[in-house]
Amino acid sequence: MATAQALALSIVASLVVLTGCLSTEGVDVGCGTGCVIGPDGGSATAGGAAGGGAAGGGAAGGGAAGGGAAGGGGGSSLDGGSAACAGETLGCRAGDVHRVDGCGESLGRLHDCLGFGCAAAACVSPAPTFVTSHTANFPTAARVAYPQGLGVADFNSDSHPDLAVGTLNGFVYVFFGAGDGSFMLARTLTTPRDNLKSIAVGDLTGDGRPDIVATGGGSSYVLFRGTSTGSFSQPQAVELGAYLYSSAVGHFDGDGILDVAMGSMATSDLGVYVFRGGPAGLVLTSKSPLNGYSAALSAGDVDGDGKQDLISNADGVAQLLFGRGDGTFAPAVQHTLGAEYGGYLVSIVDVNSDGRRDLVSTIRVPPTGGFSVVLNLGARALGQTMPGTIACGRGPLLVADWTRDSLPDVVCAARDLSLTVGNGDGTFRGWFPIAAPDIGAGANDYISSVAADLNHDGRVDIVQAGGHSLAVYRVQP
Repeated sequence: MATAQALALSIVASLVVLTGCLSTEGVDVGCGTGCVIGPDGGSATAGGAAGGGAAGGGAAGGGAAGGGAAGGGGGSSLDGGSAACAGETLGCRAGDVHRVDGCGESLGRLHDCLGFGCAAAACVSPAPTFVTSHTANFPTAARVAYPQGLGVADFNSDSHPDLAVGTLNGFVYVFFGAGDGSFMLARTLTTPRDNLKSIAVGDLTGDGRPDIVATGGGSSYVLFRGTSTGSFSQPQAVELGAYLYSSAVGHFDGDGILDVAMGSMATSDLGVYVFRGGPAGLVLTSKSPLNGYSAALSAGDVDGDGKQDLISNADGVAQLLFGRGDGTFAPAVQHTLGAEYGGYLVSIVDVNSDGRRDLVSTIRVPPTGGFSVVLNLGARALGQTMPGTIACGRGPLLVADWTRDSLPDVVCAARDLSLTVGNGDGTFRGWFPIAAPDIGAGANDYISSVAADLNHDGRVDIVQAGGHSLAVYRVQP
């Protein structure tokens, strides 16, 4: 029995291996100490039979791991003795990959009973495969004017997602989607000034058609009203007297029409301006002071009261503005997101499955960058910042369920894209690079990215714009 226990401890130590090969047909593909999970959840190691619950050649009451009985419990025994796992589950989900010493099988749940107890198994959801389905260059005049914002909406009423890309030299390019992940440049919109910093997309006039707001170029913003054909009316340019930089769309006043918030970069006038949407256009309703400039602005219900809140981010410090539901906000509350740098959007999403929306943001972790997670404790309290250990470069983050396990995953959308899989408890695992074409972005250039289903297949795709072109990454079925 001592020998069996020593072997068991050796196997337990191997349960955290995250690299290696993948068995796909319920057979061992030659990874050293084999791990085969049969279709019924039974397992075999070191030459045992899959589906029969045998390990090391020994039978475990004929039971199948994770499903049947093994000496009254369920699982496998290393020395032929009984195991008592009594219906325990180890947190694996259907479709997860269970890895032991480099082998894995993408099949359901697994119990690993070791004769004298149960060992937790390391489960890794299989990463999706992305293919580059489309690339498009910007017009020649825009190739030196880098993208500063990216939005998705159906601008021409054909039920297919379209794209709007704002560039530094003051243009907004509208690409019509074909519904298959491909796009065609259809409109070029001109703002009165260059140095555009952000765009926001949504039906801001209440007519059922998406509009575009471009901010930047000093103290102005421009509203482009959408039509049913994908064209836009004459732009409405407004001088505000503040150096506008960031923007976000949300329902801030409860009237059923989208509103827009714009953050200022001017040191003499720091704050967030909120505009009510309506048939007459945008009307300034409130200004909320900030303790720093607003490099990025996000909207979402952080405290769960049914009212939209705002998060301004700059230099790794988030400022939370809790909404009152009437277009005004409570005074800003600060929370540190990470070291040195953080000028990208904060994603507001529940990453630990407790029903409260948490914060995920890019931070600078020299030399490569990373991301941080801040858990929402409820009652407007936030937990400590948990720095991500995954180096994802300097660029925006996208959060969505790419592994189709109902848990949010993170894509680091810098020049080199990569995905890490959510565990559902606020932590992430694995590091899966996504093959990406050259979009002409330099190491320090700003890159815009957005996640959406672009071809109606129910899977989340990615659009990335930077340098002189944009690229679409479609999830392969």
